[in-house]
Amino acid sequence: MLRVFEIVVTSVLFATLNCQIPVTVNTPSGVVMGKEITFNGEKIYQFYGVPYAEQPERFKKPQKRANKWSSTLNAMNPGKLCMQAISEQIKQQIQNSELTEDCLYVDIYVPRSLSEHNKKAVVIIIPGDFRNVQTTVYSFFKYLGLYSDVIFVYVSFRVDIFGFLSTGDNVIPGNFGLWDQQMAIEWVNANIHAFGGDFSRITLTGIKIGAIFVGLQVANFLNKDKIHRIIVHSGFSDSKEAIVTDAEEFAQRLAKHSCQGTSGDSNFTSQQIYDCLATKPATELLDVVNSIYPTSKSLRFAVGPVIDNDFIPETANFNVILPVDVLSLCVSTEGMTKFMPFVSEIENEYNIIVNEGVPKAVLCSKIVTQILSLFFENKQDLKDLICNFYTKNDSVEQSRDTVRLIGDILYYSPIINMLQVHDLTNTENSRFLGLFSVANPLEDPAQSLWNMGPLAGTTFLYLSLKDVNIDYGFSFKAEETNLGDTFMKYWSNFVAYGNPNPCSADESLNNWPVYDIRNQYYMHFSNNFSIHQEHSLYKERMQFWLETVPDFLGIPRTNLSSTSERMSVTSTHCSQRINAVTDMTTQNQITERVTNETITESLNNNINMLKSDLRILLIVPFILIVNSV
Repeated sequence: MLRVFEIVVTSVLFATLNCQIPVTVNTPSGVVMGKEITFNGEKIYQFYGVPYAEQPERFKKPQKRANKWSSTLNAMNPGKLCMQAISEQIKQQIQNSELTEDCLYVDIYVPRSLSEHNKKAVVIIIPGDFRNVQTTVYSFFKYLGLYSDVIFVYVSFRVDIFGFLSTGDNVIPGNFGLWDQQMAIEWVNANIHAFGGDFSRITLTGIKIGAIFVGLQVANFLNKDKIHRIIVHSGFSDSKEAIVTDAEEFAQRLAKHSCQGTSGDSNFTSQQIYDCLATKPATELLDVVNSIYPTSKSLRFAVGPVIDNDFIPETANFNVILPVDVLSLCVSTEGMTKFMPFVSEIENEYNIIVNEGVPKAVLCSKIVTQILSLFFENKQDLKDLICNFYTKNDSVEQSRDTVRLIGDILYYSPIINMLQVHDLTNTENSRFLGLFSVANPLEDPAQSLWNMGPLAGTTFLYLSLKDVNIDYGFSFKAEETNLGDTFMKYWSNFVAYGNPNPCSADESLNNWPVYDIRNQYYMHFSNNFSIHQEHSLYKERMQFWLETVPDFLGIPRTNLSSTSERMSVTSTHCSQRINAVTDMTTQNQITERVTNETITESLNNNINMLKSDLRILLIVPFILIVNSV
């Protein structure tokens, strides 16, 4: 299987290398040389490994580059990866798998033209999670970039202990990865015009942990006027998994396995930890982290953002964000990616087959117990309230409610709360909510637990169906392709105008209503491939977490009684039309690519195997698609 995979990737690389054309851009940071490639008959300009900061010092904030680079920067080849845990399978799928701490760069993809006269909207993607980020793995959205005439910028930033280790004080305060992202945002604002980008139309986006990063950035005043829209997929920074509360404990564990100087139960001082770890070889540290990182299943991370009273203050309210337009997207099974790691443990502990059902005992004794321990200081009087609310008589619904509980507390309720607060505090900005219950084309419905629906990543996949089709020859059903086309239109409109609805009449698009407290409208991309308006997403479950639980605990709730006039969401950029690619909208051309008669039966079989592998990769919080150019 791997050999076939290598052949496919190698052939694409060989073809690309034979037709790439160098191109230079003069930026405020210096001259950059990228390359021009052809994708589906259209030009795309790619610039890899463009540094936005100086080489970082370990456990220190990033520093702006003091001077322009003295000569032309060669940005034709993918840069090295930030130090991280990375599988051998992924290493074999990317062009440059070398790990380094000198990794603060952006990759830039410009469609069609580098002209500064026809400014393009810009989308900054924060990929990865707290422990992994591989910008060179992703090559989505080449088609989407051409269709919407949008510049994509992928940010490489420090992760794992190099980006988020903290001793809980000023010695190693943590959040270095967040500071990296913020400096990248500043660099894009200062330089993107040289690539033909419009720095007044910058959208920040991410999925799962990437969406948490997006939320943390728009909660920071340093980014005021630097971000104008956000698209968050399957997450937000108000999630209870966003902030690590026991970072010092992990720092002590790392020191005890890496440093000398204490014995028994004695702890290292913060300065001792810094002095030891700051000089250790990075690969040695990474090996230790991989050996001690908690293997027990948990709803919270051991390494991640912390309250440092600098980037994230003690009084931070992640629902009060900068004045930006918001598009929030989620799937109907948000809790599944957190539940799946528990499956083998549950089956062994309770002697059950999870696919046949999960009893109430698992919900209450396993999941609720951990929720109380992690998020509610073991308040046992809350246990019965939660267990009773999520108890069902039907075994299938009981199983589904176990997953729904995780999704409700970590994803849906934080998203709904953010949108409602945004309605109160950012009345001049728009906000939209979308739910995907439509199947993921790369998932096997027969393997879906209790037929719950698509996993996280489905929203990204429907934006990149054409890329997967063109790059790998995968065929999709007509209804899948049509839904993907429609979603691309909505997405492109939002990035361009701050509103998914078109400025002029488009009979192919249903109106996507603004989300407000009064009506709580959202757009549902349903499992029968229809796209229609609904309201009050999971109403009873959201009331439970946003009203019942706070009242039970005596926690003050946000007053969501809005008396302000509801704004009529209109576009401020309607004069700047999306330049859709005319030769990309014909279904016949897509069909021709899929049914290429030169593909042999043997290769078809191998492609199906490759599709299966990609389906597996889509289970993780971010879609991993090989960089094919």
